[in-house]
Amino acid sequence: MLLPPVLCCCAVTCVAQRQGALAIAEERNAKPYLPFEAWQYSMQRYRQYIAEVAAVHLALEAALQLALSAPAIPFATVQHEDAPKASSNSSSSGSSGTSKEPGWAVPGREGPVLQAYAALESFGRSSGLWRAAAAQADLQALSVASGATSAAPLQQEQHRASTAQEVHPSQNAVAYGKYLLQLGKAAAAATEAVAVAAAAAGGASRYDAVVAEEAEGAAATLQLLAHAYALQVQQQCLGTRIGAAATDKLQLLPARAVALYMDYPRDMEGEPVQQLVKITDAAGQQLDAAARQAVMQELPKALKKSALMLAPLATAE
Repeated sequence: MLLPPVLCCCAVTCVAQRQGALAIAEERNAKPYLPFEAWQYSMQRYRQYIAEVAAVHLALEAALQLALSAPAIPFATVQHEDAPKASSNSSSSGSSGTSKEPGWAVPGREGPVLQAYAALESFGRSSGLWRAAAAQADLQALSVASGATSAAPLQQEQHRASTAQEVHPSQNAVAYGKYLLQLGKAAAAATEAVAVAAAAAGGASRYDAVVAEEAEGAAATLQLLAHAYALQVQQQCLGTRIGAAATDKLQLLPARAVALYMDYPRDMEGEPVQQLVKITDAAGQQLDAAARQAVMQELPKALKKSALMLAPLATAE
């Protein structure tokens, strides 16, 4: 198991409910977060929240696609006559040096590198938990609902003026999205470097460079895994509570703006939170102790950044 999802869900919820502020209130000039029961659910605030969710999850999914679509070639398959040999004494009966050894096979290195990508794959599209498209659909539905006809012309005009304003993701959401994309690009660049090295010359110096590049890519992959986990935990825990409150206060069902909470693949077994537990377990089984520790080191940053999306609802006027 990567992390205990239920415990982490509780931790996220408790932090959000703290009297005073979340950890993100440590940021200079940041407004303190209210207790969950006091969160503000005006239509404009909720639309802004959905815009944050859509932007960040869209960036997360793009980063995952970048990282997981790059060609992942194990060091053991990379062969080049100038590369350091795995063993200078090894020989094959009857080969007399005619067969090539896995030239760049590095004991203890290829396993962790591949494990990082295999773990991240658990949070890929096949998980069924990607939320960007659902959030975008809700945002569109809310825009239509915000311009709905009111009982009287004056009320209609006031309603449109107050709620039908176009919403855009905040600077925090945009910055977070850029960070996620940087991680995805770093993970992809490393595996592409190994693929190129499989057919390119360069000898021992190039070998050392590829080792460093893939190590950096594996580190970025584990960081991205921490953020994918944090965002999914927040959505399946606090996100569902937000959805329940907003549905009651803002009439989301008549507006058909509940895709974020209800639209999941039909073939998903169990509830989405159960699916989260399943893929988290699958990811954790791919990682050794060092890789899990790397994820844990990035997790506080991931939880802090993901909590910034809550600001439209969690802060006072």
